[in-house]
Amino acid sequence: MAAAYSYIKDYKNAAKHAKKATELDGSYVKAWVRLGLAEFELKNYSEAHDAYEEAVRLTPASDNNWEVYMNKKDMCKQKMDEMELDDNNDNNNGAMPDLGNLAGMFGGQNPADLLKGMGGMDGLSNLMKNPMMQEMAKNLMKNPDMMKNMMNQMGGMPGGNNNNNNNNND
Repeated sequence: MAAAYSYIKDYKNAAKHAKKATELDGSYVKAWVRLGLAEFELKNYSEAHDAYEEAVRLTPASDNNWEVYMNKKDMCKQKMDEMELDDNNDNNNGAMPDLGNLAGMFGGQNPADLLKGMGGMDGLSNLMKNPMMQEMAKNLMKNPDMMKNMMNQMGGMPGGNNNNNNNNND
């Protein structure tokens, strides 16, 4: 039944029937996969993640579907992380993130100096995998004034044009 409900995009009933199937036979992998799909489509990413995790646990790694289930589980995790970032942004109300502790995020170092020590752009790539940095970057992209404020707080970036003065020749 869950497959039929999923086919017609009635994910609420698909989840209900898939859940019942997992209760009747907890080793039935297709039921866990169908539950994962239905919960994912209902944007219940945590429940979908748990269902796919169970499908992964029940499926031998040598099975071609194992990797598919792992990918679906990872997609759920990504969606959960995105929702957490969005919740944090909503709580921030678009305000400038508190950069007073920015140096603390970098072990007390100036972020520009840290970037040099991390290997330039490769280091930046790794830095941007940090959820806190992703949130800050997302906020910066939404609000250009926020970028100006951050640059002023950090004292400008090396090589950048930091026009804090108006070139008044007094």
